[in-house]
Parts: sequence; C-alpha cells; structure tokens
Amino acid sequence: MSKTFLDIAGITHNENAWSDIYAYFFDPKNPHCLGMTFLNCLISLIKEKDNHTHRFDLPESACNVNVYREVTTEEDGRIDLLIFADDNAIIIENKVYHNLLNDLDDYMQSVKEYDNKRVGVILTLNPIHVSNDRYVNITHRELLDKVDNSIANMIIDDFNNTILSQFTNVVRNMSGLSQDNQTRFLNKRSEILENARLLDDVKEWYFHVFNDKEFIETLKNNVKKEDSKDSIIQGQIERQTKKYRYIQFKVTDLIAFNILFEPLWNSDYEIHYFPPKHQSLFLTLEISNLLKVKKSYPDIENKINQIIEPSGIKYVSSESRNWWHFACVEIPIKDNELFDNQFLTDEILNAATDLFNKLKSTELFNLKTGYC
Repeated sequence: MSKTFLDIAGITHNENAWSDIYAYFFDPKNPHCLGMTFLNCLISLIKEKDNHTHRFDLPESACNVNVYREVTTEEDGRIDLLIFADDNAIIIENKVYHNLLNDLDDYMQSVKEYDNKRVGVILTLNPIHVSNDRYVNITHRELLDKVDNSIANMIIDDFNNTILSQFTNVVRNMSGLSQDNQTRFLNKRSEILENARLLDDVKEWYFHVFNDKEFIETLKNNVKKEDSKDSIIQGQIERQTKKYRYIQFKVTDLIAFNILFEPLWNSDYEIHYFPPKHQSLFLTLEISNLLKVKKSYPDIENKINQIIEPSGIKYVSSESRNWWHFACVEIPIKDNELFDNQFLTDEILNAATDLFNKLKSTELFNLKTGYC
C-alpha cells in the first residue's frame, strides 16, 4: 500500500490531526470546493440516529457556519470540534483508538444557550454504546462513506482530492470490515472459510511448482556462462511481502531472478510498471543492496539501461531502499493453462533462459558489491 501524507508525517493515529482535517472540510468557507457537503452529511447522519433532532435544521448559508477547535468548557475540558450553524450547535468528540472517558455533560452544559438545538456526536472507528442520550455515535467510516457518495459527480481540485481520498483510505483501512461485509461474513461464513482454505491450497500448489527440484535443476542448467560448467544461480528462497508471494533466485551477489506468481490467483494484483492484467506470471530482474551499490556507483541506473536497451528486453524502473527491479517479462496465462504445472514451468524456463542469453555477454552478471 502506498504511503499517505498522514503516514509520511507520522500522524496516522493522531486524533488532533484527524480533527484538523475535519475542521477544514466542515467549514464551508474553506477553499475545498465542497461547500456544505461535509456538514450536511453529518447532520443527515445525526437525524438518522436520533429522533429527537427533527428540529435540527440544515444551515441556510455558509456565512452562518463557524467551526472551532479545542474549545474550553466550563469545567476546563476541551471540545475537539464545535460547530455553530445558524441556531444549532454540534459538539464533536473525535476518537481514534482512545476510550471515551470525557465529561460529556460538561461539554453540553458549555453550550446551554442553544437549548434543545444542540447535539453531541461521538466519532469513533467502530460503533459504541453512548449512555448520554444527548449524543449520537457516528463512525468515521459512516461519515466519509456518505461524503464519498455525495461528491461522486463533483469536480474537486487535485490538492483537496488528494487530501480527502488519502484520509478516507486511512479511515477505511483502520476501521476494519464495513457493516455490509460483517453481515456478509456472518451469512456466508462456511462458504467464505471453505474458499479461504481452497485459496491457501492454491497458493501452496504454486509455491511447490516453482520450488520443484527438477525445475530448479533445469533452470540452473540453462543459466550458465559459456566458459563454465557451473550454474551462476547461487540458490533460491521463497519471499512474501504484504502485497505478494514470490520465489527469488540469486544469480550473483547483486542480481536476482524473481518469479512473481501472485497474479495467477489475485485479479486485483497490480505491478505498477505494467497495466493490471488478469492471470499473468511475471519474471523480473532485480539488483539488491541498492543503497550500497549507489554509494560506489551513483550512475548505476543509466549503466543498466545502456545494457538492457540494446537487448530488446523491457526496461522498467521500480525501486525501494534496498532493491531495484530493472527488467520484466510478463507471461499471460489462460484458464486452461492455470493449473498445468509443466506449461507454467516451461514458460518461466524459456523466459529466464531468453533473458540470460541476451545478457550473458554484457557486464551485467559481473557486477559485484562495491563495483566501480
């Protein structure tokens, strides 16, 4: 998953940061192009959850809306968000992971001049029971899902769209299963668990296909330098990240072949230097210890590109701190080929052999840590 601005700033779980974002979007006078969408969605949810708020009206004008943060109460408490809209007052207590231990009566008493046109909202990740009948519980996901549906046809500038979409994704990821998915799981638990076990079996089968001794020996025999009888493949290891499972074959200290087989069962899988496609195997070439290599040879990307380009191999560039994928072959797989282990291994063998033959006479396989 790509990092959001909240991740980068280290404030993903920070209630104050979330409150600041809400304050920005609740205030229709701010330049987010959403007008009173956030506020209207909030009031709509309040009315759905509390029959006593039928006199709580939508504001007539953005000029009549004021949003305040960290408002001091009569008992020296702090209201996370306080919204005045016409003659209405909305008290918002924003919770991410902390327990609800606040003096809610003190909060309500601090806006007593609004009498029965005041309401409190407890924003939480998951539904909770609120014993104070002047407050309703709304989950962050409920609010942002309602906003998301309301702005489907609106044009929003890139800046505000990025902030809102990233914040919404953070909330959804932290909220766990939606209510619909919880209900779906409870209604189809046996079927879902059986499918999960089947998927585990499928994953394990693919792993054994590409970890088969005969396949590995054949691959080693195909990846040899012309002046040597020994394979340059040093060994293989299964690797698993949050995104995918794959097998890596170390070719030299720096170069590795990666067989990515996650896309064979995961139709949502994306490898960002290829457009998403259904049921494909990917064979990539990778440089490991990238930081160390760059220190001794800062121009390594250009060097590799000069080697790859004349060979007709697809050059890509995808890197993290410690590795860099620089070449990739996609092998589309049809339904009738999906569980044909001989076909799958033959395709990988052909692709790996072709890659190696095109590159074995270059400097690529002589690169070592500390090169140049």
